[in-house]
Amino acid sequence: MSGPFIFFLGGHDLEMVTVAELLREEGISFYDKGLRWGAKTSAYREEVEQCLAQGLTPVLVELTDDIRLDQKKVVILDPHGDKAGADKPTALHQVFAILK
Repeated sequence: MSGPFIFFLGGHDLEMVTVAELLREEGISFYDKGLRWGAKTSAYREEVEQCLAQGLTPVLVELTDDIRLDQKKVVILDPHGDKAGADKPTALHQVFAILK
């Protein structure tokens, strides 16, 4: 998956605040609605659809994809559930990896 990326932030906690600060510092577009933990992609449905229509790549950070997006057109960063573990990257680490 290649950019340009537009980030959509999930549950508002210290990690999401840090991700937002990083993106802001780097001048990278993102949406942050200050959602609660357990946030879903549908909270950003309109923005994600606009992003896709413009040929941009949505990056869903700790958002459950409840609108069944084409997995080939989005990047999902979520270190929870079966992706969790001490040896697994956090959402913040995954954002760093995308930004290189």
